[in-house]
Amino acid sequence: MGCVVDFFAASARLVVEVDGAVHMRPGARERDDARQAVIEAAYGVRFLRVSAELVERDVFAVVALVRAALR
Repeated sequence: MGCVVDFFAASARLVVEVDGAVHMRPGARERDDARQAVIEAAYGVRFLRVSAELVERDVFAVVALVRAALR
């Protein structure tokens, strides 16, 4: 299965997904959750999902979330 994620920290096996407007379309949340479950199971990774709004509004908060997930 090929897939594209927004960011991947290989050494921590952490995927960071930035959820923007495309993720708000009808049915998108269910598709995202299903895709995430498949990727987690197939590749043994963890996901951190953050909203695009938070990235735009407070990138330092996002960095703090990523750092916390890396611990």
